[in-house]
Amino acid sequence: MSTFKKLLALTLALAMVLSVSAFAGYSADTYADADKINGDCEDAIELLYALDIMVGDGKNFNPEASVTRAEMAKMIYVILNYGDDDAAAYYLGAKMFSDVQAGAWYEGYVNYAAATKLVQGRPDGTFGPMDPVTTAEAAKMLLTAIGYSAEARGYTGANWDKNVLSDAAILGLLNGYKSNVNLVAPRQWVAVMFENMLLDCYTFDTMYPTFNGLLISGGDNWEYEKMAGKYYGLKEFTSVAIATPN
Repeated sequence: MSTFKKLLALTLALAMVLSVSAFAGYSADTYADADKINGDCEDAIELLYALDIMVGDGKNFNPEASVTRAEMAKMIYVILNYGDDDAAAYYLGAKMFSDVQAGAWYEGYVNYAAATKLVQGRPDGTFGPMDPVTTAEAAKMLLTAIGYSAEARGYTGANWDKNVLSDAAILGLLNGYKSNVNLVAPRQWVAVMFENMLLDCYTFDTMYPTFNGLLISGGDNWEYEKMAGKYYGLKEFTSVAIATPN
């Protein structure tokens, strides 16, 4: 991660961590299984912990464990609702999928994601909330959260995964991602994707329009707004340090 990006991550984290007690688990080193966490993922894990988007089980982070579809729905919900987590109360009882049971911890999150077209179910009417996500599936959810239409961008039907991974690479979601994109996505690398979405990716409505439908990854213009700026109030500033002789 670049020094500038580290500063952005730290600034955002410090802005969102409002109590002294919250710092207790801020460092990835405090997890009991810290020795299993890839060093390239530590900044992302610490950032998501500070924002209460992705935390461990109270003791371990479980970096190589899979992330379920329901967990993805919850994390995306928290971001798109400006850090608030009310368990998607307004979507309880919506009965969007046959395998999303009333009262399940993920019920409101999954129903919200489906109602807002962030996720899609299966032809048999199920969602598979406890199924692990692949890199392509996780990237698809993040791309739709940014604002891209699954239908317009070819995230459905034949070659959907190739289209998703292509757009994800262009937008920066896969920056620094070192896990096999054809396999189930480990927690620590999903954290990297979330960090990239927040700090690198521009919201869909502020992307530069093109005549041929190609994606533009942003530019030096205040009209461009990154996800962290829109949902957490993070702004980027460039400063120049000038050394003066004694």
